[in-house]
Amino acid sequence: MIEAVLFDFNGVIADDEEQHREALGGVLAEQGLPLTREQYYADFLGFDDRRCLIEAFRRAGRRLPASQLEQLLAAKSQIYQRLIDRSLALVPGAAEFVPRAAGRFRLGVVSGALRREVDLVLDRAGLRRHFDVLVAAEDVAHCKPDPAGYLAAHATLDRRRPLPVEHLFQTAQRKGLSTALAAGPAPQTLFAPYVSERIVYRRMDPADSRDLDKLEAELRWMGEATRALLREREPDLFLLDFSIADEAGHAWGASSPQYQAAAQAVDEELRRLAPEIDRQHSVLIVTADHGHTAAGGHGGAEESVIRVPLVMVCGPVRAGSTGSAEQV
Repeated sequence: MIEAVLFDFNGVIADDEEQHREALGGVLAEQGLPLTREQYYADFLGFDDRRCLIEAFRRAGRRLPASQLEQLLAAKSQIYQRLIDRSLALVPGAAEFVPRAAGRFRLGVVSGALRREVDLVLDRAGLRRHFDVLVAAEDVAHCKPDPAGYLAAHATLDRRRPLPVEHLFQTAQRKGLSTALAAGPAPQTLFAPYVSERIVYRRMDPADSRDLDKLEAELRWMGEATRALLREREPDLFLLDFSIADEAGHAWGASSPQYQAAAQAVDEELRRLAPEIDRQHSVLIVTADHGHTAAGGHGGAEESVIRVPLVMVCGPVRAGSTGSAEQV
């Protein structure tokens, strides 16, 4: 049963991407760093403000001292607030959906935006009273995709009234089953306390996420380590997160040859993985949490983003079965 719903903010409640782009562009222009609309949507969409500024200075080959970063963050926020004062728009349907959802679930916001910016929009829109918890950029050490914000929101809700929810690894641990996880830092943070065996991607330098050769080399290393783990440990529950497709989608877009190459590399690793699985007693599930736009990135309501494959084979799955399922 779903007990609580955690919302992203920008692009989910507030339709304010243009205000963020204009505010960031204004601050960077004052530093002699032009940022075109095309550059913003291709390379910076989805970054929090801090990472946007750091990345812009890095690309320009310029140092960004911590004190200057804080000043630029404050200046960008002031410009954003002036733009919101001039024109505030919500994502279509958000103003109606949030109150209805609050009637059934406990609600929270987890955002990479600054708290004063989130509060400004929620107060102006009359939606603040519907949310039990708000986790903003300054509340956690690492913003999304790191799960720290979601964990903090969950902990706050749980302190106020326990959430009777457990994930698959908790269920497996409670039932005495063996578990394994091969993934990057974010899933490790979520599941590590409940996992028997782990393989961890290294945290890549941001520049490496645009180097397809390095991404493919890491994928092959993860594939080899995963096959050895399955042979030696034979876990009852195993989760493998190949991150190369997501990295390629952000870096080059879903219509790019690099994205196609990344998808083919994952297909090849799955082909190598299949012989290590007990096909009679196991179920292999292949899916994704989201897709990507042709130009790169995600988070909107595009069909290519919200519709993803779900493939199940082996074990009791009946061959040839088809259907659809809602993500929750």
